[in-house]
Amino acid sequence: MAEGVFRHRNGGGSILGIECSIGSDCFLSRDSVISGKAHVSFMSQIHSGSMLHDAHVSASGISGSVIDGGHISYASVKDSSLENVIVRGTYDPARLENVILRNGVVAESCWLRNFELSGPHLLHANWDRAPRHHSLKLEYGIPLVITECTELRGHVGCECRPMQTWLDRKELLRRIFVGKRGWPSAAIDTIGALFEGWKGSPR
Repeated sequence: MAEGVFRHRNGGGSILGIECSIGSDCFLSRDSVISGKAHVSFMSQIHSGSMLHDAHVSASGISGSVIDGGHISYASVKDSSLENVIVRGTYDPARLENVILRNGVVAESCWLRNFELSGPHLLHANWDRAPRHHSLKLEYGIPLVITECTELRGHVGCECRPMQTWLDRKELLRRIFVGKRGWPSAAIDTIGALFEGWKGSPR
């Protein structure tokens, strides 16, 4: 065994280096690896050649997946690739199957299948396709992410409201976000146009 490689006593999986850790109540299959500053805890199960690097995993089942950074808590992840994302369940576990998520996606208590998504999108509804999305640049290059949600709702940043609310209150929202938060006025027009289009062509 190479120097700095340890075997987990429950499953025989590889632990690379001294900065990562896995609890004794967890399982790490012999063909799976944790490395970097990965921490696995609270009865998590890592199976089927999964690889975890710098990820924090708690109370979750991981199978056939690659996770690089991020936090996974109370979730089931199968045949997926996750990079710097947050996946968490509350009353129900989050379930991910055959997805590629990167760069700040947050998935909360939902079932996601068969798509790829990148960016700081908040998902809290079930999807078997990528939700429609758009990114705007605000002052100093800060992105504002707009994401489709179910039942004709949409996320603007971290707020989820009916799309019609954004349309009906467009000028009020313009005064709030442009006057008090420094958004460019054109951003409000872009949001309105997106939501008009999404409402008019449901998928």
